[in-house]
This record gives sequence, C-alpha cells and structure tokens, in this order.
Amino acid sequence: MTYPAQLRYFGLLLLLVGTPAWAANETQIKTEQTRNTTLPAENPARHWGLTQRQWKRYTHYMAVEGRYFYEQLDPVFVAGLIAETDAERAQLAELYARQEYERNRRLIAFNDAFEMAANRLYGHMEKLSLDKLYAKYGGGELPPIRSPIQSGDRIVLFVKRNCDACRAETRKRYAALKRYPGVTLDIYFVDSPSDTDIQRWAHDLNISVDAVRQRTVTLNRDTTRYTEYGSPKLPTTYLLRNHRIIGSL
Repeated sequence: MTYPAQLRYFGLLLLLVGTPAWAANETQIKTEQTRNTTLPAENPARHWGLTQRQWKRYTHYMAVEGRYFYEQLDPVFVAGLIAETDAERAQLAELYARQEYERNRRLIAFNDAFEMAANRLYGHMEKLSLDKLYAKYGGGELPPIRSPIQSGDRIVLFVKRNCDACRAETRKRYAALKRYPGVTLDIYFVDSPSDTDIQRWAHDLNISVDAVRQRTVTLNRDTTRYTEYGSPKLPTTYLLRNHRIIGSL
C-alpha cells in the first residue's frame, strides 16, 4: 500500500499559542459571527452545497434542538446527522468529505507559507518550549484534558518507530477516532524516518490508506517541533482546539 506524502511542518498549529488571550477570543467571536450571520444572504444553501429542503430542515433543527448540541458544527455536518434517508446521508457524507479535504488542503498550503515566513523573519530567535514554560509558570507539566473531545479537534501524537509504547499509543488513539467524528490524528515521527519507513510502520499498525488520503490521519516527519515542546518522554499526546494546545491526553 502506498500512502500519499504528507510530511509537513507543525508551525501553523502553534500560531495562536503566542497570541494574547484577548486576540484569540476576538478571533473566535468573529469566526462564529461569520459562521452564523454573514453567509451569503441570497442563497446560504448554495454556499454550503445543500438543497433548499436540506437547508430549511437544518435551520429548523438548529432553532429548536440542535443549538444545544451542535452550534459549533458546520451546516453540512449537521445536515448529515439529521438526513432522512441512507442515500441522503451518504450524499452529505461525501459532500462533507470533499469540503474537509479542500479546507485541509488550503490549511497545509498556508502552513507552508507561514513556516517560510516565520523562519525568514524569526528563525534566529530562541524556540518556545511549552513544557518548560508551563513548568515555570503553571506549576508542573501540561494538565490532562478535562473537557470532552469535540469535532474539529486535532490529536497530536509524537512517536518514534522502534518504540513499543508508541505503537500501543497509536493503536489506542487511532481506534478512538471512531468515537469522534470530525477529529484528526496527527502523527509526528521524531526519528527522521524515510517515506518508506513511515508507510511500512503505518501498514504494520493497520492504519487505513483511506484514512490518510482523507486526512483523518496525517503522517508527518517532524523537524523541530518535538524539541520546541521540551522533548517530552515518548509517546506524548496533546489535544489542539482552534489551533491552541489545551492540554495533554
């Protein structure tokens, strides 16, 4: 089996770590306002690729019940949850997969541009170590996650190939994805393996090629991010939400 090359940097995901809290909150507020109030007024259904019937059903559901559970999810995902037939559910699942693929493609492209700009502007500066920072000001290691995993979260896992504990942790996190629709598992190899080594490792752990192609799982060769995290003991797993690390798993 051949896995597509997805060896990318991790810089964009850390972009908001150094951003003031008020800026992050303002960004989140603006994002939600954009999602909820500034869709094209003339045809929001077309914007999301939904039929008028699907859009009407979605807005009615969100007004009555869905707002208590799915306010943070996009209309296509929610429309799929409340689909009336198996055929409609399959159609919406395909639409959602295509839209997620395109969003991830743009994210990776911008991530590459961000890394180039950051290295050009600030590559000479000392790197950030989250573990050391938290140990100094937070009284210990990064705290364990207390909030439930949500759609849109990213599970970031640092591993190396010749590590039984890393394999066990990967199997655990990969199996858990079935319980968390819309969550991505980003696996970072810190021991500089070749593409062939990564493919063989993923094959041995029965990681689906489709999961990699659809970017439910990403396989990445890490360069500096592991040391920026303070080189914690492997395997180590973090949860990212809205591009910010919220704790360890």
